[in-house]
Amino acid sequence: MNYLLKISLVLGCLALSSCATVFSGTKQKINVVAVDATTQQPLLDVSCHVTDGTGTYLPVPTNPGTVKVTRTSNGVTPICTKVGYTQKNFGVGSSFNAVTS
Repeated sequence: MNYLLKISLVLGCLALSSCATVFSGTKQKINVVAVDATTQQPLLDVSCHVTDGTGTYLPVPTNPGTVKVTRTSNGVTPICTKVGYTQKNFGVGSSFNAVTS
C-alpha cells in the first residue's frame, strides 16, 4: 500500500508540473519594435529577427512586428539592422503567468 501511495504522489507531481504548458501552450507571442534613439519613433526599412530559446531563427515581418517563439527557460535574442544604425541595446519584457505561480 505504501508503494502505491508513493507512485500516486510522483504521478500527481508530474501531472501538475506540466499544467502550465497544457493551459498556456508551448508557444508565446513576442512583440518587436526598433526605434530611433533620438526620436523614439519606429524605424522604416529595418530588418529584424528573433532567435528563441531553442536556437530557432524567426524573421519579424514588419516593424513593429510580432513573432511566435517556443516557450523555454532560455532567453530570446532580438536583432535589428538598418544601414547607418547600430543596435545599442534591447529590452525584454515579461508577463505574469498565473498558472505557473
